[in-house]
Amino acid sequence: MKNNEKIDINLEGDSSVNDEELTEEQRCQEYYETGLRYINIANYMKKYEDQDKYYHKALVNLKKAREKIPGLNPLIRETDHKKFYARANGKITLYKEACQLRDNAQTPTDYLTAQTLFDRIHKHELTHIVYENHVTPELYEEVNKCSDSEQQSEYCGEMATKLMKKQRRKSVISSGIFLLFVIMLLAFSRTTTSRLCLGEFCKITHHYGRAYQFFYNVYQKTNDPSVLEKYEEARYLAALEGYKTRNREDVRDSFRELARLNYKDSEDYLVKMEKARIKELPDGEKIRFGEVNWRILTHDGDKVLLLKDKTQGEAPFHTGGGAANWETSTIRAWLNKSYMNELFSFDKEKDAIIETALPVSDNPVYGTKGGNGTTDKLFLLSSEEFLKYSEFLPTTHYLWWLRTPGSTPETVSIVSTDKEVMDFGYDAGSDIVKARPAIWVDVSE
Repeated sequence: MKNNEKIDINLEGDSSVNDEELTEEQRCQEYYETGLRYINIANYMKKYEDQDKYYHKALVNLKKAREKIPGLNPLIRETDHKKFYARANGKITLYKEACQLRDNAQTPTDYLTAQTLFDRIHKHELTHIVYENHVTPELYEEVNKCSDSEQQSEYCGEMATKLMKKQRRKSVISSGIFLLFVIMLLAFSRTTTSRLCLGEFCKITHHYGRAYQFFYNVYQKTNDPSVLEKYEEARYLAALEGYKTRNREDVRDSFRELARLNYKDSEDYLVKMEKARIKELPDGEKIRFGEVNWRILTHDGDKVLLLKDKTQGEAPFHTGGGAANWETSTIRAWLNKSYMNELFSFDKEKDAIIETALPVSDNPVYGTKGGNGTTDKLFLLSSEEFLKYSEFLPTTHYLWWLRTPGSTPETVSIVSTDKEVMDFGYDAGSDIVKARPAIWVDVSE
């Protein structure tokens, strides 16, 4: 009901009131029905000006209709009554709203909003007068109290202009002071002393994140051990503040950096956050643990199976010839010794990795024996394990090893680039196939 022009077109354009072929009675019936529709529209209008407009249109049509339709005078009087009461009550309500905006105005926009309402009242009352004999004396008296809308509009406009000038003056003064401060600050900020002072100020005001950045900048230039201590303390305090948000990567990065510096209990916090994040993420998600990213394969109570997200290049399964079973393979020794230290810098991370009993099954197609089972922290998936969790893994650009034997004792099953198990296998001494180790992590508190 908001598009008034469209309503007019629908009612007047489609009407056949002016059709010369209609009889007088039919024409009056059309006027009557159009008048009723206008009354219905007026009842739904939100703005009192629109109500006034459509009650008036209804009256015009009803008065034409009464030429041939008797008994319409009561409806005409009722509609006329509604028109003037809508006009009066709407004006009073809008005036009070404008006055409230004016009295509570704090900004130029507030005064301009009130001015707009007063202008609406004044514009409408110029041609839509509330006559004394059409409303109650009390209502007429109330309407007369709202007769100064033009003066109120001018007042609001003046107040808006005055406030805008005042704000401009204040803005100019503030800008000047701010510019002077910036110039002085820029001159001072070129020195390490200034950055050190700013770091101390941020620390005092508990802006630890900014503090450690200033200290780090000074330490980079001076290599002063005392500044390094300030940097470590501020970064530690910033990390503690963010610890309550357990999934924030920047907090974990801070504890990781501080753990490398062996600062207080940063390593404990780091591993707690890593374990909590692993525990809360669903299967298939990528997670940073240690120095690399891993893919979560499955949760099993307080332990979670992870697979390294990227393959590791130049990693033959077994060198030196002979049978290539998992138990005696060179890749197993490499994974659980030197590569373990590459992946995990901290003892507590290594302690969180579970020693896992690993059965090695025979090749499911060719029957090649897999050898004895082992107990390891880092291991390769078997073909059965890969098939169980492959839905969570994206395709890769490289082939990668499984621990299941291939078609002969000198070959090992692999995963193709389109995530298919190649049971025939690949020569165990090849460096074309990559390594992609898995681990079980204890995520209990």
